[in-house]
Amino acid sequence: MIDSPHSRRKWRHIAAWFIGCTFALLLLTLAGAAWWLWGWQWGSPVFHESWTEDEKTALREFDTYLCEPFIDDISLKSAIHEYELETWPRQIAKAYTTKIFVAPVREQLLEITKSGHANIPGCHTALGKGATPAIYASITAHLRALKALIAHGADPNACISISDKDEKTMTGDTPMSCLLSGAFATSDKRVPWEERRAAADFLLAHGADLNKHDHIIALSCSLAHMHGDDEPWFWVISKGKKISGAQLIHALTLGKLNLSLIESMLHSTPEVVNACDNRETPLQALALKIRDAEEEELPALEQALDLLLAHGASPTLRPEPRDEYEFPERKLPLDILLEKRNFATCGMDGEGCEGDDEARNIWQRMCDKLQQ
Repeated sequence: MIDSPHSRRKWRHIAAWFIGCTFALLLLTLAGAAWWLWGWQWGSPVFHESWTEDEKTALREFDTYLCEPFIDDISLKSAIHEYELETWPRQIAKAYTTKIFVAPVREQLLEITKSGHANIPGCHTALGKGATPAIYASITAHLRALKALIAHGADPNACISISDKDEKTMTGDTPMSCLLSGAFATSDKRVPWEERRAAADFLLAHGADLNKHDHIIALSCSLAHMHGDDEPWFWVISKGKKISGAQLIHALTLGKLNLSLIESMLHSTPEVVNACDNRETPLQALALKIRDAEEEELPALEQALDLLLAHGASPTLRPEPRDEYEFPERKLPLDILLEKRNFATCGMDGEGCEGDDEARNIWQRMCDKLQQ
């Protein structure tokens, strides 16, 4: 090939055309990614005539909140860790997590506002399948929006289904469970129970069933998520909630015992005293807590033990495994207590004993009660 000026110009034109096309393709790709990340926020609700002015205002506020600050710093850190976005710029990571968490729900919200009918199937988001605007209204503490959606037919018992790595499906939050637990997605909102109860009463009056998804409330409405607020438990018990073994075990094993709540649980659902949930009975769970407790905790734990025994707890009941992968606690409560070495190894003459006499006496009384 002859290296002529004409040939060189030709190759320069080809190279420039190739670079230009590559640059244009890159711009189109970036524009498409930007549109995918941010374009879904364009548009505003168009309301059906059936919506009242108060409902329109509530849903506009809810829609704005979904578009802007719903993904807060805590949620973003969790999502960045889960989806391995550490190297992404923060705004891109936030737009991406907002897109996968919120965009399908917002599309449903816009559809609901146009039609006036809120009873539509749930959509698939990063939280799982079955997410609805009503669930998001509850987990973001937008109670006015939740009331508006329920009034227009949203299912108060709808739940999110979550699949684990083994493709086993479990159910997650419902509007009611979010309100009861106060486990909101926003770190700056801790709505008082008095305000949440108004929405919970509204849900109950419009068909919410406290016992339909018992295992959901056992997880989402556990005392550990209530930030020291146990009033919702007394409310659900007064409304006919059946207590599960897992819920009673939660109440027995948290740091500070609420003996009134434990007694209310036992009165409302007497059979729960011997329920074998979480691979152990309530009496076994309490014995494990006694074994590892500090001496100053023993008086309250003895009262809890008396409550269980007075309501028919069996000291000889051992849970059976429900499948080949389950390994339930097989030790009897008395055997568990005897593992508290500073008391169990104490001789008759007191030699080698640790702890004060009152604590040892309480521990001995509990052992005697379990032997009867």
